[in-house]
Amino acid sequence: MSEPIVLFESHRKGASYRFCDLCDTICVSHPKDVAPALERIEQAVHSGLHAAGFLSYEAASGLDPVLKTHVPGDFPLMWFGLFRHREHIPVGTPNHRNYDLDSWRPSVSRAAYDTALNRIRDLIIAGDTYQVNYSFRMRANFSGNSLSFYRDLCRAQRTDYAAYLDIGRFQILSASPELFFSLKNNTLIARPMKGTAPRGRWWEEDEARTKQLQKSEKDRAENVMIVDLMRSDLGRVSSGVKVPSLWQVERYETVLQMTSTVTSRMRCGVGLRELVTALFPCGSVTGAPKVRTMEIIKEVERTARGIYTGSIGYLSPGGDIAFNVAIRTVCIDRKTGIAEFGVGSGITCDSSNDGEYEECLTKARMLAERQPVFDLFETLRYDGKNGFFLLNRHIDRIEASSRYFGFAFDRLNVLSELEKAVSGLDTPQRVRLVLSRRGCVQVETAPLKNASQDRVLSARISPLPVDSRDPLLFHKTTRREPYTSRLNMYPLCEEIILINERGEATECSIGNLVAKWDDLYVTPPISCGLLGGTFRAELLSRGKVTEQVLKIDDLKRAEVLYMINSVRKWTRLKLIE
Repeated sequence: MSEPIVLFESHRKGASYRFCDLCDTICVSHPKDVAPALERIEQAVHSGLHAAGFLSYEAASGLDPVLKTHVPGDFPLMWFGLFRHREHIPVGTPNHRNYDLDSWRPSVSRAAYDTALNRIRDLIIAGDTYQVNYSFRMRANFSGNSLSFYRDLCRAQRTDYAAYLDIGRFQILSASPELFFSLKNNTLIARPMKGTAPRGRWWEEDEARTKQLQKSEKDRAENVMIVDLMRSDLGRVSSGVKVPSLWQVERYETVLQMTSTVTSRMRCGVGLRELVTALFPCGSVTGAPKVRTMEIIKEVERTARGIYTGSIGYLSPGGDIAFNVAIRTVCIDRKTGIAEFGVGSGITCDSSNDGEYEECLTKARMLAERQPVFDLFETLRYDGKNGFFLLNRHIDRIEASSRYFGFAFDRLNVLSELEKAVSGLDTPQRVRLVLSRRGCVQVETAPLKNASQDRVLSARISPLPVDSRDPLLFHKTTRREPYTSRLNMYPLCEEIILINERGEATECSIGNLVAKWDDLYVTPPISCGLLGGTFRAELLSRGKVTEQVLKIDDLKRAEVLYMINSVRKWTRLKLIE
């Protein structure tokens, strides 16, 4: 085969590497060979080589015989390449999808899942364990370019610990958000992750769910349990164990994750074999106490985990070491054409079967998410006499969306670019502000024409519903397809009224919707699946409009329908069949 491809990528703030110029490979299939292989890797790194690869979950039994696992199948217990060079690389960008993937199938039925959780709960009550990380596999037929699939996974969940390994028969695509451990300048850092919640759809909802997760007694208890286990494991090979950060919530594209940070100072004379033996596998993916809990995992999980909950990482000369916890990770077997994705959750006495199953589905959402590439934008009204209309509301909104999606945002720079763009302009202008993920700002101006509020637009109700669960509906992005596709269905129509999956009106293609009865002006609540417009927010704050769910019949019996936005303010709509 050609030389293995080994990439480690940070999609947030860390460095990204490609390992190249292969000298040798170390591939282990028998437990007795795991520990000697670690010693060989350490010797190679001391000689100036870089080592990059993985340990499967089942490698644990080769490090300590009391850690029970299933007998591995064809997948290696351990694989590392020894390379002469480690190159800094830019983070790869998604390309055109050139692979085929059919529906993902769970390896256990829901009934079998419930049986396993009931068994675990009985063992917890009996005092055998405090927490068990129960998992199952999801499988799908795969063909095509695995690197393209990896890019899509990383776009669906941008993390600091992503990795792509093509080692021949097997290809590993990891978008892991969890650091197992790193070692630099003799400082060990571990960041166990335990506690999950789905993202909100807009910033305020996301903030509420973040605070709810932070205050969750169940998730805090699970997290502390794993932190204590990690402290104990680190204490076997290091001193000065500290927990500088506890219960921090991190945002990823589809989930919120609770993490804590544990640090220590490595003791002199501790080698790689001793270090990995003390820590592996990570307590966040086993439970506590580790030995008895791994026995329970072997009982209730019917198949080997393979790469899932193992670890992928690298070691470089000078003591630079970093390993992830191999969650959110796909393994593709070229021989069978099967892609496998492990997913699980921590089960405690208070866990509900429905809640844990839903958590697993939340974590697996990244398999189906194909995040489009988009920018954020705002459209503002400007005139030389009054300046920008509702400027602070516009800037606050794009800043909130930047936080939600992880875009770089510099408020002072944005304001400065806006002022430069309108310098010397006296006539009313339509100003378009565009912000890229990296924080680049573009501003375009155009004379504002046909701004009369006496204009009436013909409008139809779209028969094609939008999905109120789609987060992009709640933010002003350059992904306009949900709006333009529906408007284009009716070439002679000037505006479209969108409806969600429950038959509730949401908004128009370029503005919010208001219905009038007598002296009452009502607009759909944001939760129906719509952008919170700046003019809408201003009217709500002044008590000029109120929120109310609007059905199709409500629209048909309204005295007047309006489309509102901050550029044209009020525009009447004439509903046509």
